Amino acid sequence: MNRYLLNRMEEVKEIHQIYCEQIPEFIYELLDSEQLIRLNGISQHCGMDYTKTPVFRFNYFYSRLDHSLGVALILWHFTKDKKQTIAGFLHDIASPTFAHAVDYMKKDYMHQEATEDLTNYIIKKDLMIMNKLKGYDIALKEVNDYKIYPLADNKTPRICADRLECTLHYPHLRGKMKIQDIKKIYNDICILKNEDGEEEFGFANINTAIEITKIGIDNGILDSSNENRLFMQLLADIVDKSIELNIITEEDLYIKSENEIISLLKNCGIKVIQDAWNSFSNTEEVYVSREPIYNKYNVNMQVKKRYIDPLIKTATGIYRVSEISKEMSREMEKFKANNSQDYIFIDFKF
Repeated sequence: MNRYLLNRMEEVKEIHQIYCEQIPEFIYELLDSEQLIRLNGISQHCGMDYTKTPVFRFNYFYSRLDHSLGVALILWHFTKDKKQTIAGFLHDIASPTFAHAVDYMKKDYMHQEATEDLTNYIIKKDLMIMNKLKGYDIALKEVNDYKIYPLADNKTPRICADRLECTLHYPHLRGKMKIQDIKKIYNDICILKNEDGEEEFGFANINTAIEITKIGIDNGILDSSNENRLFMQLLADIVDKSIELNIITEEDLYIKSENEIISLLKNCGIKVIQDAWNSFSNTEEVYVSREPIYNKYNVNMQVKKRYIDPLIKTATGIYRVSEISKEMSREMEKFKANNSQDYIFIDFKF
């Protein structure tokens, strides 16, 4: 068996087993790609695992490859469509070290898609993947952009395999949901037609739909929290400065693991970078001010709001949770409207 599959953490194996009991053979074959295996050294949560901030004390490490395999297994379980499944499996192949922190470096706060343009290039230069695709009689254009498959990717707040996988594994990683809770939610999923006539994941039970809506909002609150915004920007600034000082190159972000990059930063011998990394990895608390604080590291920006508004199949038709539950509609609007203008800072000057 593939080394990655053998060495997955038990928690990750359990989640994947819920998504699909059997991993299809073509996924085993694609896992021979070094470019895909590289994703196992990249955190799904953009380097926040390396801070000591209490909100990011995760129970285990969940990699970009864990997530990508999860997306593929969801798609295979529900569609048995090889093209969609492979497109979902490859959707993060261009993720750099620290993932969306690099989007922050490129000032793409609201969409966080700046790094996706390399997907086609990276797949095309991976001869192992290209040879496998040829053997499957699948064209590159059929798998290099998962956005062509609505079940693989769609716009917030709709539910696709990518968003569903994140929504389900994240609370388990944070110790807020048990494995049997994931299974219960997953078993209620069905494929429905949305307002645009496109296929979308939805639910047969209103209570399940409301439960996952609450989970999605809770996940979104953390992803747009003061801690997340500050440490994502600080990490972005550390990476940017390290490139400027020739400690690393931008290309390194696409060929090295996070541990390799971290080792280069910690052992570079350049005080400004070493001090910044120490501050990033050891600071436990952030502070808030109405005004920028002189001589401290400050951030002030709005970021992407992640939440879901699931479809529900009822006796009278298909509706969104926000159309049926006034409480959930209010919670969504409250979450979207929470755009703090405060400055977030830590006791450090970069």
